[in-house]
Amino acid sequence: MTISKKLKELAIALYEIIDDAENQVFKDCLNCIHFKEKEELCGKFNQRPPAFIIARACPDWEELGEIEEPVEIEYSPIYEDDIPF
Repeated sequence: MTISKKLKELAIALYEIIDDAENQVFKDCLNCIHFKEKEELCGKFNQRPPAFIIARACPDWEELGEIEEPVEIEYSPIYEDDIPF
């Protein structure tokens, strides 16, 4: 098998994973609106989810909310005179 055929197989496999992501991969407890992180409980069912639900997906998953844009921090350049040693 050639490298290009292997790369094509890899691309197809990655596409299938990404395509399935909408349905499963990113719907875990940590980004669900029902998850109470401090208690590690599902607020909807008031119990700790089984490991396979925590790791994979939950049919009752609801998006936590909008992802906040990172705050831009301006850095000032460091000059040799600024170093105390």
